[in-house]
Amino acid sequence: MGWWHFMGGEFAEALDYYQRAYHLDSSSAVVRQFNVHGLMLNGRFDEACAMADTMARDLPEAVYTWLCTFFKHILRDERAKALEAV
Repeated sequence: MGWWHFMGGEFAEALDYYQRAYHLDSSSAVVRQFNVHGLMLNGRFDEACAMADTMARDLPEAVYTWLCTFFKHILRDERAKALEAV
């Protein structure tokens, strides 16, 4: 359901589902990635960046971590670091 709301531009509703999924399986890189994007699209940039940082610590080799780290650096206007992340 979260993806359905996301694709419909209903980002607050999507984030509700993403956060439910996170509470069911916080170890999943996919679930964390959806949460990072959901937080970003809801203007909750500090929380999104913090979750991206925990992904980098916990799941450094996951492709989803690299994407979230990239977006974190874009939000912070750190172009060189963003490019290094991918």
